[in-house]
Amino acid sequence: MTAKYHQRMVPPVPDWLWTVSRVCDRLRSRGALVFEGGTDWSLAVGQAARLTATSRTVRLSTASTQRSWPWTPAVMAQIPDVLDSLGIDGWRAYGWCGFGLGVMLYGGAPRDPEAVEVQLTIPQAEVRRSPDGLLLRALAPADLDLLERLVCSSGAGIDPAARKYPDGDPFAITSDHRSEHEAAVAAGVTRIATGPLQKVVLSRELPLPGPVDIFATYRAARTHTRCTRSFAFSLDGFEAAGMSPESVLHSAGDGVVTSELVAGTRALTGVAATDRRLARELFDDPKEILEHAVSVRDTVTQLRTVCAPDSLTVKPFMDVARFGGVQHLESAVTGRLAAGSSAWTALAALFPAIALTGSPRNEAITTIRQLEATERGLFGGSVVSLDVSGAVDSAVVLRTVFQREGRAFLRAGGGIVAGSQPSREFEETCEKLRGVAAHVVTEKVDGRRP
Repeated sequence: MTAKYHQRMVPPVPDWLWTVSRVCDRLRSRGALVFEGGTDWSLAVGQAARLTATSRTVRLSTASTQRSWPWTPAVMAQIPDVLDSLGIDGWRAYGWCGFGLGVMLYGGAPRDPEAVEVQLTIPQAEVRRSPDGLLLRALAPADLDLLERLVCSSGAGIDPAARKYPDGDPFAITSDHRSEHEAAVAAGVTRIATGPLQKVVLSRELPLPGPVDIFATYRAARTHTRCTRSFAFSLDGFEAAGMSPESVLHSAGDGVVTSELVAGTRALTGVAATDRRLARELFDDPKEILEHAVSVRDTVTQLRTVCAPDSLTVKPFMDVARFGGVQHLESAVTGRLAAGSSAWTALAALFPAIALTGSPRNEAITTIRQLEATERGLFGGSVVSLDVSGAVDSAVVLRTVFQREGRAFLRAGGGIVAGSQPSREFEETCEKLRGVAAHVVTEKVDGRRP
């Protein structure tokens, strides 16, 4: 039996970010997610179907079905077919893949075998923004009416000035744990000197002083941050809001796939002359160029396993792009899928993103797990969407606020190569953390915003 979405078009809303943050906040108890991919935005509510994977078990749940089977790396390629077998016409799934999926794909042993590293949801209702308006979709007519009421009335009767969330509650990026991070960087440089490791990305966690209003934070951050992708969600007690400068992979379902990557960083100060000087430093610094070139080389190598070899191009190559308080070297690798490959299998071939692991990838993942003080969780993973057409989009999880089990925190890192200096690598994490921290909105006493 096929389930079908009821659909309705409504006019565009004057303040899209206000609308999605308010609707997600109102419906968060059902599970809510907003995803921006390129020029497309979607808002998903509820869970008509839910697929999760740990290193031991894959579970698929609907209102009438509960299935489970053992995890093997081969299961990853089967996920779109599993979702399609549910018979939900025109389905699109949203969710995330944690950094630990890389361990699961390449034969490592996770520290917590019960940790969920993949979660995908086919929503009960969703909103898709287009130039013509907002497409509302819902499996139940009552949800379609509810969505229309919430979307179309979200700003009605409210003075525009009152719709503006505060732009964050500033807090200091301290030098706590500086010595630990610098020691990890030094250890990484030593391992690179003795081979075969060429590059490793090491990160650190920064706890926040109190609970975060995740959807208010999303709106504040997206209002002020240039990015290619963004997301916010509240699903099963896990919340996150992030701005992403890159994708692991995206494809419109036409057989062409693109991986965007950034590597190499300098601060973005807002002072034009200073920022131009720092951008020039990116092109003059052998360490930054090596870090970026290794990432591009390995991305091309990985895409060759799923693409026609003569189809691969790198364009742009080493442009300077500005995102959220920092500027990076940026490149994109594009190819056409070979026969027997799909955009989803291409995502698996690239995961985790080389710019968040290192080279060679297996050695880098092992080094990360040995040198980082805490598990990454979703950091370095990806928030994703995929649908029945074969289209896939993914946002690398970098500039992100996380909240889980009463803890709110940020995380940032940088690529380590032979010329890396521990003190500079610590400062780079501070630059990245400041770009996110400026937009964190803490919960008010009653847990709500106006």
